[in-house]
Amino acid sequence: MSEQTSTARINGRFAIIAATIGGICAIISAIIGTISINVNIENNKLKDDYEEVKSDNSDLTFKINESQEAYNQLQSDYNELKDNNNELQNKVNSLEAELSSYNSLVEENKQLKNDVESLQSEVDSFKNKYKNIIPTVASGNVNRDSSNKKASIFDLVTVTGNPGWYSRSDYSNNDIFIDTYGNEYLNAYVSHHKETDKNSSRACTYLLDNNYSVCEGKIAWSKSSEDSKEGAWIEFYSEGEPDPIYITDKITAESEPLSFSFNVQGVEKLIIVKNGTSSQYSSACIIYSYFNLAE
Repeated sequence: MSEQTSTARINGRFAIIAATIGGICAIISAIIGTISINVNIENNKLKDDYEEVKSDNSDLTFKINESQEAYNQLQSDYNELKDNNNELQNKVNSLEAELSSYNSLVEENKQLKNDVESLQSEVDSFKNKYKNIIPTVASGNVNRDSSNKKASIFDLVTVTGNPGWYSRSDYSNNDIFIDTYGNEYLNAYVSHHKETDKNSSRACTYLLDNNYSVCEGKIAWSKSSEDSKEGAWIEFYSEGEPDPIYITDKITAESEPLSFSFNVQGVEKLIIVKNGTSSQYSSACIIYSYFNLAE
């Protein structure tokens, strides 16, 4: 009896233990199920978050690419502007060098002008000191610059044209008889050149009567017309001939004094046309250092 009771008790305890274990297993299974559901929920949420992040990443990648393209364009524009700036800087440096050279020339020119003025003062002083010794050049004498001279054009009487087409210099300080190189002409003549032709009343005809073989002269641009942009020259015709027998080179304010000489053998009447490129409202003042006829 006691052995059966003991066995029953043991079996009851096993039953309780089994029931307890079964309950525990059921609880664990429920817990696992709950966890599994939560895991699935979290997993789905993570998937959604992943897809959202992936979409955001695609947008960011697109924006980064756009930004990179914009940056590359800006870099290209910058490089182009930098090259242009370097080119402009080189031009500025070149202009600054030219300006420096120009300023140096300006200073040198000022010094030369001062030297010229100083020399002019000495010349004037010399003239005043020895004015009674230096002979006066009589009106009508040919200039000493010419050799083998016989007569001055300015001594001859015009056959046609204006006989007063020139003015004579004297010993006064007059800029009209100083050329653009600072040379002063004490025994010279001046005349104003403008556009004309041999049929104009400004053209003058002189009777040579076959007495001369050479016409020679020297002209210079007067300082009084140093701002003029025009040009001037002389044309010579034998009366009755359509083409000129001689034309001097054209001179301008920048030209050095010009000497000329040409043959007038067989010329009975010589037509002189003092021509130029000036407009009707202006003319160029030209100095005639000498203008002679020789055998």
